[in-house]
Amino acid sequence: MKRTTHILLLAAWCLVASCAESDIYSDSETPSEAQIDGGALTLDGKTECAELPLNANLWWKARIEYDGGEEWLTLSPTEGFGSATLRLESDRNYDLENPRTARIVIESDDAEATFRREFAVTQQPSALYVEVAGVEEQQLLTAVTPSVTELTLFTNDAWEAESSDESWCRVESDGNAPGRQTVRLLCAGNTTRRERSAEVTLRTKRSAEAAYRFRVTQSGVFASPVLELSKDEQGRIALSWDEVMGAVKYELTVRDGERVVARIDNGTQTACDLSAAEVFAAPLYVGAFEVTVRALSDDPEIWSESEPQGSNSHFAAGRGTVDDPFVVDRDSYLCNIARVNAVAAGSHYRLDYTPAPGDDFEPLCSPEEPFAGIFDGNGKVIAGWEARPMADGRNYFGLFGGIAEGAEVRSLVFERCTLWIGNEGGPVEKAGNGFAWLAASNAGTVSDVRVVDCTVGCETGTSPLNVAGIAANNEGRIADCRVSGAFSAAADRNKNDEFVCGGIVAWNYGTVERCVNDASVTAMTQVGGVVGMNGGRVADSGNNGAVTANYYFGGVVGYTTSSSAACTIERCYNTGTLTMDEPAGMGRGAAYMGGITSRIYSAKTVISQCRNEGALVVGPSVSGSNMRVGGLVGHTNKPGRLVDCYNAGDATIRGKVNYGGIVGEMADQAVEVSRCYSVGKATADDGAAGNIRLAFGKASGKAIISDCYALDQGGEFAGGSTSGISGGGLLDRARMADPASYAGWDFTTVWRAGSGDYPYPMLR
Repeated sequence: MKRTTHILLLAAWCLVASCAESDIYSDSETPSEAQIDGGALTLDGKTECAELPLNANLWWKARIEYDGGEEWLTLSPTEGFGSATLRLESDRNYDLENPRTARIVIESDDAEATFRREFAVTQQPSALYVEVAGVEEQQLLTAVTPSVTELTLFTNDAWEAESSDESWCRVESDGNAPGRQTVRLLCAGNTTRRERSAEVTLRTKRSAEAAYRFRVTQSGVFASPVLELSKDEQGRIALSWDEVMGAVKYELTVRDGERVVARIDNGTQTACDLSAAEVFAAPLYVGAFEVTVRALSDDPEIWSESEPQGSNSHFAAGRGTVDDPFVVDRDSYLCNIARVNAVAAGSHYRLDYTPAPGDDFEPLCSPEEPFAGIFDGNGKVIAGWEARPMADGRNYFGLFGGIAEGAEVRSLVFERCTLWIGNEGGPVEKAGNGFAWLAASNAGTVSDVRVVDCTVGCETGTSPLNVAGIAANNEGRIADCRVSGAFSAAADRNKNDEFVCGGIVAWNYGTVERCVNDASVTAMTQVGGVVGMNGGRVADSGNNGAVTANYYFGGVVGYTTSSSAACTIERCYNTGTLTMDEPAGMGRGAAYMGGITSRIYSAKTVISQCRNEGALVVGPSVSGSNMRVGGLVGHTNKPGRLVDCYNAGDATIRGKVNYGGIVGEMADQAVEVSRCYSVGKATADDGAAGNIRLAFGKASGKAIISDCYALDQGGEFAGGSTSGISGGGLLDRARMADPASYAGWDFTTVWRAGSGDYPYPMLR
């Protein structure tokens, strides 16, 4: 409501001078008084509101009275005590000839109305006029697009309107009678690309002089949105822009270079959570992008577009190429690797911060949907990670749940981390389970990963588990990795658990090469310093950690596959102490232990150019069967090959055993053993029994044993059926140290003469 200033008329009805110094509100003898300054009020025809000072010393109530006719005033407040300001509100008086009147009645607020005053209010007619609200200084700016602008018209006569250019600017209304009404200024779209203007005139019918004129200026340019793009700490992408005058909706366009990735109808909203849009939330696209906002008008020929803003959909930067990898520099981006994996297969990633995963970390990807990119850990160290997976809830764990064929992960360090595997009483699925620091399963390539001073343990009864330092299950390639710390499913606490374990890999049907384990491993069966169970290739790798178990285990490989897969162990070594520890009451039957591996169980097994320098400790057994223990291999069950290998580890035997410095026991199979030797010493302590030999504890007539030797330490070369042995035998120290003693051996490319503290032949 438009406020106009009014002038109160004559100052009258003043309080008498004798009352000026007395408190009229507390003096009970003072007569009741109420007055309005001026005694009456006259309003002009355009006045819509007025304020009246009321002076009073009593409780009062007020109302408006009319002598017939319509009501045209409202009053507030209508009651109170003492002085107050009364506010009057009215319509304009659009009658050209007749004033209108009313009375303000003020009475004492008591049952008898013992006090009463009346004050007159008169609103006079006005001269002819036309006024328009909503136009500042007779100027109105409109957008280049078609527009309808509503204005409020006040006039006390019938009126008419005209525009200086009706072709694009005109006035429309629902009538032209006197009074207050809404008129509409209609402007067509401006396709001239130039600013244009028109003068609009609204005048009374009785007099052209009573008029209101204003100029309408229309822009020739449709303003472009000014786009702002921001990312929060979680990497969510927010867009915002100011409203464009005349725009009826906004459309976002996401581009990858010249390719349009997505178009998003944003309606009339001037903000967008771009990360929540399907293109990035699904996601349908991953990587660097540019986005623009197009403002659209009702006229298809009139639109504008913002300058492009660039960012990356799910990472800090990068296009995912080898030269411009996706940059991962915060936790949300690390987790995004799994989110985008299906769309971003083959993409390159570079780790640019130090992650600190918690015990609730979800592995990146899964064995069923493995990581399909190339991840460069950039040498970053993940330190102090305390992981607590529940094997019966999710039967895999690792930074990566799975790594796909063709994928790569490299250059990462885990330091002083702790993995504790538990369950809540449910069964653990043996098929496909895997727990390791880098990956539960790998079918790609893993290289240059170190696990430093990390420990792995499991809750009693959590069985069976495949556990390793680098990858639990491997069908790909693992190279140039090293592990230190401790792996433990101690037999005295987990008597019935199967903790299939390798310092590097638990189950291997791929390739492990140039890897070293320094961690101690304490478990039950199929336990190896490097690989727990091997159906693939292990090459140029070694174990320095102590290995303690009680069934199938070895310094390099715990067990070789019984499948048709080719099993290769070449140029590997063991220096760690192997201890066979059968808990009281276990009685698992004949156990198998070897400095390189426990057993050859496939005809396609080939073990070549390997050495064992670790001690073998064979504890007592409650089993009625002899244990099979060898300086190199505990038992040969199939016609595989063992060639160009040697054993320099001593054995301490306290139980029933078939022991040989090269092989402990041979099944009746045509296994080939050639160019191998042993200089290790076997010591039989109290309780030792069985066949303890310097080279072969229990040979087989079907075995093909050629040119194998053992240091003569006062024992037998071989026991059992020895008809398959040709060449070789026992040699004294001098002859063992002389390369000339080894007829048919290759001292050019495979072997070399010993030196220093070790005078016996050594592998190149």
